[in-house]
Amino acid sequence: MLLNTPLSFAQQIPETLYLASTDWCPYACQNNGRKKGIAFDYVQYLLAQYGRKIQIVFLPWSRAIQEVNNGNSDGLLTAVPSESPELLFTHQPLMTYQMCFYGLPSSMWRYTNKDSLIQVTIGVMADYGYGEPLDSFIADNTHNNIVQLAGSEGLGRLVSMLEKNRIAALIEDANVMNLHLQNNDKHTVKQLGCLSQNPFYLALSPKLPWAASLIHLLDRSLSDPTNISWLENHIRSEYQ
Repeated sequence: MLLNTPLSFAQQIPETLYLASTDWCPYACQNNGRKKGIAFDYVQYLLAQYGRKIQIVFLPWSRAIQEVNNGNSDGLLTAVPSESPELLFTHQPLMTYQMCFYGLPSSMWRYTNKDSLIQVTIGVMADYGYGEPLDSFIADNTHNNIVQLAGSEGLGRLVSMLEKNRIAALIEDANVMNLHLQNNDKHTVKQLGCLSQNPFYLALSPKLPWAASLIHLLDRSLSDPTNISWLENHIRSEYQ
C-alpha cells in the first residue's frame, strides 16, 4: 500500500530538521573546519535520500537535552536512552562508541571492573550516558568520588583538572580523546582501561507528529547494507 512506502512517510516530515548536539568531535564537530562530524554527515546523507536536511545547534550537553524537552529543537543528533529516556530513539543505532578512562602517565590505577571505580576520583560530564557499570555507579555514588562538570568545553576542562591533580581519571570516547590529543599536543595522558563498546542513536521529541514516521525511515535506512558501506568508506576517507 502507498501508506507504507518511504515516500509517504517522508511527505509528513519537514524539509529541515533542527537537532541539538554538544561538540563531540569527530562525531559532531562545531569547530573543525569543513568537517561537521561523522554522525552529522551520515544523518545528512541518509535524509538527503528523501529530500530532507538537518541543521545543528551546538550547546552544552545538559542544555541540549533541555532544548529538545522544551520544544526548541526537534531532537538530539547523538544520544543513548539513559541520557533522555522520555525521547523517542531510532531502533537501529547510528554507530558505536567506546568510553575509556584516562589519567596522567604516572598513574598506577587501571579500570578493571565496577569495584575498581571506588579507588580514585573520576571526572565526568553531567547527564552523559557512559555505559555500564559507570552509569549506575554515578547514579548511586555513595563513595563521593565522582566529580561532575556541566557547561561547554568539557573535555578540555577535565584534562586541566587531571593535570592539576584535582581528579585522578576522566572518561571519554576513544576517538574523541585521540582527536583532542592531536589538536592539543601539550596534553599527555594515558589510557587506563575501557568500557565495552555501546551503540548510540538519533533521538526525537515525542511531541512531534511526524517523529514516528522519521524513526521508521531512519531505521529502514540505517539497516541498509549500502548505507552502512557508505559510512565505513566515509570514515576511512574523511576521518582517519
